[in-house]
Amino acid sequence: PPPQGQQQSPPQQQPRQEDGAGSTGFGAVLWSVLDDCFGDGDSAEPATVCLKSKALTALDRALGKPAVTVADGVTLTARAGKSLAVDPQADRADHAALDAAPDADSKNALLDDMLANRMDRLMSTRTIVLDGAGQEGERRID
Repeated sequence: PPPQGQQQSPPQQQPRQEDGAGSTGFGAVLWSVLDDCFGDGDSAEPATVCLKSKALTALDRALGKPAVTVADGVTLTARAGKSLAVDPQADRADHAALDAAPDADSKNALLDDMLANRMDRLMSTRTIVLDGAGQEGERRID
């Protein structure tokens, strides 16, 4: 007990980390993106532009990899015979167009087109691979 006249302070609680919110999990990545786009109220860039820019970066990284794990047991794997080569000149042109956009609405429209293009490229060069190893279906008892 504390000396007379002093109150005992409550024990400090550590914040809980849930659902992979550790230093490298999906939760940490998501929190970092949200904090970058919404945490700084002084940013001249609207949150939608920030979020779309982050999504574009993620898609560009995914396009450069032969396999991308989407979730436990779900992977996007490069299709045989499909080129994974990224055209650096086209990417530079995209980023130059973004930098030259006169306002947030124009930047949003450009980002929408770029995101659709990248998603199309990702899905046309990948196959979804489901790995059910270690997962058994429930047995039905009649």
